[in-house]
Amino acid sequence: MNDLINEEKNVECLNLKDIRLNAEKYNWLEIFEKENSYVFCKDNVKINIIDLKGLVTIEVKLLNGSYTDKMCR
Repeated sequence: MNDLINEEKNVECLNLKDIRLNAEKYNWLEIFEKENSYVFCKDNVKINIIDLKGLVTIEVKLLNGSYTDKMCR
């Protein structure tokens, strides 16, 4: 996750462009599934970023289903 979110910045000030640039830099694959939903995959990890009317949910999953973590802002 630290690869996608630059530690030098305040998380509240992040924008999708920064996340996309960092994902590309660290070879994360971006998958387009739905409007206002962004998915990044690498190895066995899947990160969903869902933006609905100002509420952003970040969900981190292992693709084998053994671990899921969610963070909302």
